[in-house]
Amino acid sequence: MWLETHISGWPAFIVKEKLKCLKVKLKAWNIDSFGCLDQNTDIGDETIDMDIDQILLRKNPLADWWSVVNIKEIKVFIFRNLETSV
Repeated sequence: MWLETHISGWPAFIVKEKLKCLKVKLKAWNIDSFGCLDQNTDIGDETIDMDIDQILLRKNPLADWWSVVNIKEIKVFIFRNLETSV
């Protein structure tokens, strides 16, 4: 798709226009593959009742995951800087 689209102009303009074309194609592919998700949701009038304990049970693992990810990123950053400074 990227190579098939022929647009002339400045390089930044060409990239912008190709990305716009790609966006249209991706939206069409998404609807073909998964259908229109806005119309497929059939929740009705149901409400989800959660107490504070259930909310905290869902929140804490996510916070723990983010802290682990951040620690790994910091270690990689420090290791790369040590390699380049030696």
